[in-house]
Amino acid sequence: MRNIRVLLYASLAISVSMISVSKAAPPPPSVTAPTISGYYNNTYTFGFSGSFVHSDTDFRGVGSANDTTGLFCADGTVNVWDTALRYAGEFAGFRIAAAGSLCQGFGTASERVGGFDGRTHLGTFMSGGARLIVPVNLGNGMMIMPHVGAGVGYGNVKIEAAPFESDRSWRSGFYWEAGVAIPLVNITGNGGARPYGTGTVQSIDTAATELYLNYKRWDAGDQTLDGGARTNTTFDMYTAGVRVKF
Repeated sequence: MRNIRVLLYASLAISVSMISVSKAAPPPPSVTAPTISGYYNNTYTFGFSGSFVHSDTDFRGVGSANDTTGLFCADGTVNVWDTALRYAGEFAGFRIAAAGSLCQGFGTASERVGGFDGRTHLGTFMSGGARLIVPVNLGNGMMIMPHVGAGVGYGNVKIEAAPFESDRSWRSGFYWEAGVAIPLVNITGNGGARPYGTGTVQSIDTAATELYLNYKRWDAGDQTLDGGARTNTTFDMYTAGVRVKF
């Protein structure tokens, strides 16, 4: 009888304990800071862009020819160092990236200079350098990423003092740049996925799409034409495009 009573007491204690556990308050839901999908450490971008190119060729001692042509480019970057593992919450920190582009020019800039037609044509153009990217929080999970950079450009340039002299050569020179990338991506927060963007951008999770704006100034340096005329040429490139970040 004593054993039966012990068993009853034990069963009662276990039942009370189970009821207490079942009535305990559930743990609070986890709170996650808003994050921009696709922006991870050591990531890459790739995309296409178009440029208006304003060329300025100084025909020494005669005058300058200025006009606008175009470029079509494939652009890419890779993050090589940063201060945060990903853009999240306050989007703090900055990044250093290697940047490169491969472009094809079209059109010939032409302007009368003295008694001849000054012409400038930029064909294939390649550039590579470093870029400092500084994410800026605009609130409500939105951000922009301004950047500045510098590097070396290498391009096929043809200069003419038509119909008298001309020269085509591959030329290299330094460039500097400034611009901004504007992410068009999904934003995830406490309420789950909240799409931001348009079209197919809303279905992208592991990659992010960004609008890319850039200004680049390339000094193509001195060139002596076949008749001995000396020239100096610079190019101002105004670029807009769309890239995907992996």
